[in-house]
Amino acid sequence: MSTYLKKANLLLVLVLVISLCLPGNAKAASKNSDLDRASFSKSSPAKNESLDPSGVTLKWTSTSNVFQYRYCYYSYDAGVNNVCNISSKDTWLSNGTSTSVQLPALVPGKTYYWQVGAKLNDSSFIYADGALSSKWSFTVKSGIAEIGVYDDTDSRWIYSGTWTASTGASVAYKGTIHTTSTVGNYAEIKFNGAAFILTLRTKADRGWINVIVDGNKVATIDAYSASPFWQVTWRSPFFTSGTHTVHFKHAGDGSFIDIDAIQIIGPPAQSGIYDDTHGNWIYHGTWSASVNDLAYNKTIHTTSIVGNSAELIFNGTKFILTYRKKSDRGSINVYVDEEFVETIVATSSTSPWQVAWMSPTYTAGVHTVRFEHAGEGTFIDIDAIQIIGTPVKSGIYDDTDKRWFYSGAWTASASDPAYNKTIHTTRTVGNSAELVFNGTKFILTYRQRSDRGSINVYVDEEFVETIVATSTTPDWQVAWSSPTYTAGNHTVRFEHAGEGTFIDIDAIQIIGTPVQPGIYDDTHGRWFYSGAWTASANDLAYKKTIHTTSTVGNSAELSFYGINFILTYRGKFDRGSINVYVDEEFVETIVATSTTPDWQVAWSSPTYTAGNHTVRFEHAGEGTFIDIDAIEIVGP
Repeated sequence: MSTYLKKANLLLVLVLVISLCLPGNAKAASKNSDLDRASFSKSSPAKNESLDPSGVTLKWTSTSNVFQYRYCYYSYDAGVNNVCNISSKDTWLSNGTSTSVQLPALVPGKTYYWQVGAKLNDSSFIYADGALSSKWSFTVKSGIAEIGVYDDTDSRWIYSGTWTASTGASVAYKGTIHTTSTVGNYAEIKFNGAAFILTLRTKADRGWINVIVDGNKVATIDAYSASPFWQVTWRSPFFTSGTHTVHFKHAGDGSFIDIDAIQIIGPPAQSGIYDDTHGNWIYHGTWSASVNDLAYNKTIHTTSIVGNSAELIFNGTKFILTYRKKSDRGSINVYVDEEFVETIVATSSTSPWQVAWMSPTYTAGVHTVRFEHAGEGTFIDIDAIQIIGTPVKSGIYDDTDKRWFYSGAWTASASDPAYNKTIHTTRTVGNSAELVFNGTKFILTYRQRSDRGSINVYVDEEFVETIVATSTTPDWQVAWSSPTYTAGNHTVRFEHAGEGTFIDIDAIQIIGTPVQPGIYDDTHGRWFYSGAWTASANDLAYKKTIHTTSTVGNSAELSFYGINFILTYRGKFDRGSINVYVDEEFVETIVATSTTPDWQVAWSSPTYTAGNHTVRFEHAGEGTFIDIDAIEIVGP
């Protein structure tokens, strides 16, 4: 090539480069390319937001020089395949120049991803939040109503036929209500729970409502009333806890039926504490929910309308209501299973919080309690309720077990020497700890120390004894045994009786109905071991287990029904003597000392009258250790 041609070609290249670098030509060079320029952004739904299935609206900010916005959304498992990728952006859904779009109904329980792009006037394409990969996601709520209250406008309702939605009705729940005049029309909702309460309207022109659950007619609600009433409630029976579908169908005998709201209820409340905000509470009428640091869990419900009530269904034997007292508080009528129980007077010249009222004891099972504003003051409050469940049976229950009821202020603390390393302590005289049990006796484990006081023990509201926990020598896991009671349900209460600063609850062992004739290994739950015992395994022991103690005075106790028993123990040179007591009467001393080690040595008791008895084996000294391997109870 000649020098002239080389120079000409070089000049042409330079001209092209310069022309491309000019602003106008640079814009043309970028035309139709996918540049990720962050000139606008998505605004809602927010990242990872949870939304109702209907009414989802995508929104984004605007940008300049827009010819057309395009959007895409997809879910991997919902059958929506508007996959947002570069190759398909020309098939994204067009939205003109509008910066929002409402999506059609979406699949409940699914997660959707979405992105927005803008085709500019120069035909270039940019993405919201700067990049194609900057997709946001949202989750569509399940179409199933969980425990809680759902207004008639909630998206989970399905209305079949023509219904009129009315707003501005201040007397309706949340000011809205659905009404139909066509027989056969129905409202349907799927729920996850055990029961429900329908809120409806009654009036002279209202008719019947058939209640159909899982295809089976449950009841017919008569919504006729000579006088009009709003927010009338109807409660369903209990169903197996799980997912159900309920239809409320216009069954005639009147012009209209209404749907105002529904409350989904879980299974009856079991043992435990339920705050005023818990979904199992049913509030009738208008109640205000407020926040206050002095309330249990910092929340409380209040009403000023006489006749308004709060209701709870529970499975247990008794309950403790926590409420507020104040000069402007009135009286609270308590009903259990529609029977009047008592009137709580919440009026007080002082203003204490978390005041406790305890119910009588009821037969173990499902009950309904209702607290109703009885007047005599402006307000009443519901702060919390503790359900005391089916009485505990034979076994050991730590101080942290939820079936304890602590009245007043107690401190829960951790300490290695305590049973299970936890203990409850109070310093206020009159404070108490209570437990309902099924058995014949119990053993309290507590702490002794110089600053500990006295503990009054009451069983079934009868005073039993005062435990003196004061001691110059600090000691943990001190045991106190109760008398023996008739087998059945009992309530024990331990109350701070003064004579010292603190008292403690560490654990309790319930001794149940006496064991029947048979063989009981040392590990059986009906044994009560007082003091420190070591449980160990050895192939030569009965069932390969044995309990051993080295402390004189420690004992093992068992209640039984029979006429006599045979103790199995270990003999060895370092074993001592075992004192045997039956029904608190000394029987004999077993000498376990032996020059020849021996396992499963047997000692037989005298014969007793057939019936219930209690045997205690106590370390009597004369050697280092004693053992409990097993016992055989002999019947009549």
